[in-house]
Amino acid sequence: MPTPEVFVHSNWTDDNRWQLLRPEYTILTKSEFLFLPILFPAFFRFGLRLVSERCCSLESSEGKVKIWISADFNNAHRLTLSTELHLLSTECANHKLILPHLNKLVIHSRHNDYFYIEVRFPIEGTFRLEINGGYHGSHALRLCQFRLICNRRIDDFKYIPYEPFPLMWGPGPECLPFGLTLPSKPTGIVRIYQQIIPADPHNLHTLQRPPVYKPRQFHFHLHVEKSKLFDYVTELRGYLPDDNSGEATPLDSRGQLVDKSRVKTPKKGKIAPEDGDYSPYHECYKEPKKRQLVINVQVPHEGEFALVISALPYAIGDDGKTKVYSEPTVVCVYLLRTMDGLNREVSESRS
Repeated sequence: MPTPEVFVHSNWTDDNRWQLLRPEYTILTKSEFLFLPILFPAFFRFGLRLVSERCCSLESSEGKVKIWISADFNNAHRLTLSTELHLLSTECANHKLILPHLNKLVIHSRHNDYFYIEVRFPIEGTFRLEINGGYHGSHALRLCQFRLICNRRIDDFKYIPYEPFPLMWGPGPECLPFGLTLPSKPTGIVRIYQQIIPADPHNLHTLQRPPVYKPRQFHFHLHVEKSKLFDYVTELRGYLPDDNSGEATPLDSRGQLVDKSRVKTPKKGKIAPEDGDYSPYHECYKEPKKRQLVINVQVPHEGEFALVISALPYAIGDDGKTKVYSEPTVVCVYLLRTMDGLNREVSESRS
């Protein structure tokens, strides 16, 4: 039988005494009850707690809605959450163009013992966000649901650079079967700060150069037995700052939704990499003596990037030396977000 704390989210009684809650948690009016967040039984079964705004209807701020959910220590690294975003109503023309890409508006990331969900809106309107989850390898259950209202879209909107489904952003329980443990960065969103390089006042080129960002290094401990079955590769994905193609954004230069399927927008820009090839900006290798997987990344320009880590299973060929590889499996994805030193978006207060 549900506890009173769970029961109050789905049932209302005119007599407050029958809520069986302590006075500070008692819902006094029906309007308060109607504004409670919609939390399903599985939400409480997994020991989750909503620590951001406790309301079923959330309004965007600067084109974004942010939701923080905490989990107890035993469950935080065993659970995997997924999201579904639905557009309910909007007055924007051509809104059907973004319907196939609604998942690219949502970031759902691990953040130590928290889950962080961020929704970014390219248009004004009303949306429904459904959050599901369960233990790794098991069936996902309904956890919670929110009504999201955007009255002002985000400036310079771009899609997320990669869809990690069925994973979340950040290392999770999917890593262990592929031999990766104890990640040096347990959060899914990793901030990349500018590298301060003093400008030469006698050289105009140094005054006008684009920002340079500090390199980042990631470590995973390699499981003694399981890691022997795999090699590992990485991929870096992102959008050039001046990329206005349909893959990067559904909006044109005037901020209007347009059909870009028939328009070939050039992706080349004035900022490296001009051809969109990010392979020179990351490396991945094993350190056998330390039993570590080491990944080095240095992003070439501002923006958001997806660092995709894949495991390559292999077998030894008939000659006893050659490795015969099978298809790679994505085991972890990080979202790298450049910062100007003032932005502390992900570390802000969760209360």
